[in-house]
Amino acid sequence: DGGATSRHRASTRGGPSVGGWGASEAGTGAGGEEHDVFRQGEIAGAGDFDWRKPHGDVTDWLQQEQPRRVVRNRIYNFLLNFTQGTSQVYVERVRVMTRTNGESFEVSYMHLGEVYSSTLALWLVDAPEPMLELLDEAANYLVYHALFPHYAHVRKKVRVRIADLPLVDPIRDFRQTHRDVLVRVEGVVIRRSPVYPQLQAVRYDCGRCSFVIGPIMQRSDREVRVTQCPSCQGRGPFRINMAQTEYRSHQTVVVQEPPGKVPPGRLPRSLEAILTHDLIDSARPGEHVEIIGTYKNTFDPLLNSRQGFPVFTTVLHANNVTCKSAGGDTFALPEDERQKIVALSRDPRIKRKLMASVAPSIHGRDDIKLGLLLALLGGVAKDVGGDRSHKIRGDINCLLVGDP
Repeated sequence: DGGATSRHRASTRGGPSVGGWGASEAGTGAGGEEHDVFRQGEIAGAGDFDWRKPHGDVTDWLQQEQPRRVVRNRIYNFLLNFTQGTSQVYVERVRVMTRTNGESFEVSYMHLGEVYSSTLALWLVDAPEPMLELLDEAANYLVYHALFPHYAHVRKKVRVRIADLPLVDPIRDFRQTHRDVLVRVEGVVIRRSPVYPQLQAVRYDCGRCSFVIGPIMQRSDREVRVTQCPSCQGRGPFRINMAQTEYRSHQTVVVQEPPGKVPPGRLPRSLEAILTHDLIDSARPGEHVEIIGTYKNTFDPLLNSRQGFPVFTTVLHANNVTCKSAGGDTFALPEDERQKIVALSRDPRIKRKLMASVAPSIHGRDDIKLGLLLALLGGVAKDVGGDRSHKIRGDINCLLVGDP
């Protein structure tokens, strides 16, 4: 089953990500060897190589040159040739992305599960960092070489967003086995931070010879510093070259368990998620969202000082965010019930009847029953301007004071 997600974990993980191909690498730095990787069909010399049987950990396997070349070629062929009916699915999605000047397009996990005996799909769950890197490299070559070479003037790099991950993990069920695994969670956004610039590719100026060192790609969990100048062999001092350093947008949101899924008598639990690039401001407080990302832990000095021993805090590095609108769930009302409701709405005593149906065992208290009834039915949401850019919730708030 292509949708099955494995949970067998590895004990070690790979080194820092080096980014992947952007427009400049795809346009100028691609030699004949890389062009041989991104081709239709198998690459030369890979016929007898069994890339589906990793020697050891999957993440370590995907750091080796030969497996990376073969997997990158398989992903490129998947993006270029996957069809439904007569339509090339991802070629069309790239076209839609370029028409809207977008920065990313979605790849369905279920589609990955249909090819290569689900190997790519299973590896994507167990080793998301190297697999997402390879997906981005193949997508960048597809956009900047195969389809739209001039799109480099619009976006320097495009990214793949994973969709349709079949398993939803409750926030309160996250444990050690979920670390460094691609997961899908749902909840309500309760807090959102401002947007901050984060170091992505840093260049340093040597204080002795003024040589510009870099770019040095940064990890998401800690800063990677330079220790020695390659020009004068000096060990500092080094200053960050603010003009040539590359940044990315960084934002955090806190997602809380949906109210309907909190066990009775328990407090809802929350999880912090990191949004970057075009995911910034994709979720607002109060919205019900689904987030697909990598569950990781980071060192928190403040938490360690409180506990007195090494404790790590957990965070979700988001790859895709989907808002579940209130009108997304459809409910088909039977025709006979719909006719009864319409007939009841024309009754001149509808207000009195509805009030009598609220807590019928309690006599009187019509004002309280009317307030509860209005809060239950809600109000009409206000769309300021008519373009859905600024919406005001129509829910009615009700405060009961005293003993009913």
